[in-house]
Amino acid sequence: MSRVLVLGGTGWVGSAVVRALQEAGEDVGFTWHENAALSDALPGHAWKIDLTTRDAVPALFRRMDKDGWTPDSLVCAVGLRARGPGEAAEPWESALDRAVALLLRTPIAACRELAARPTDAPVRNVVLLGALDRTQSFPIAPHLAAAQGGLTAAAMALGHELGPRGFRVNVVALGLLDGGAAEDVSTEQRDAYKRFSALRRVGTAAETAATAVWLVRENRVLNGKVLAANGGI
Repeated sequence: MSRVLVLGGTGWVGSAVVRALQEAGEDVGFTWHENAALSDALPGHAWKIDLTTRDAVPALFRRMDKDGWTPDSLVCAVGLRARGPGEAAEPWESALDRAVALLLRTPIAACRELAARPTDAPVRNVVLLGALDRTQSFPIAPHLAAAQGGLTAAAMALGHELGPRGFRVNVVALGLLDGGAAEDVSTEQRDAYKRFSALRRVGTAAETAATAVWLVRENRVLNGKVLAANGGI
């Protein structure tokens, strides 16, 4: 049994990852921000935190140190939803700041904090769940594209930097799923995606979770890579 921290554990994908890891026999901890009811229902150790703040990740690791729970591996399942119907449009500057904080600064800071803490685990897998694999083309907002592109570059750099210390840092690039942020996609875009997908359908949170669990438990040589888990788009 290893200790696995899931950042964004009450999201559509994150909650599936938490459950799948627990079912696989891992000791799971996760963060949450808004969904208290789901946080109470999920197995494992839970920490409430706002990951948009600059000191959020160091503060989280200090809290885990105090609780005597140090993770061996990490799954970053932090997502970012578009503004809902009727909500005021967010200025692009603040949208970019929020995207970078959640999708880029958070995983980099988490890797830094994880690397600063010793463990007996011979391999420490870091799985970053993203949305682009550098080749697929899909119309998304520039601030999201910028943060996602930075995530793949960061994984490559972190893989080189931390690889000699036992870390394996990889991005799993997802396609459209059956819920979560994919609900913000228009019907026309969803239909086009399914038409061009090799599976002729969107993916599921459970399929994504199974991929993340395999990487956490089994991966030994993949490092600094982007794995497309999008059904062949």
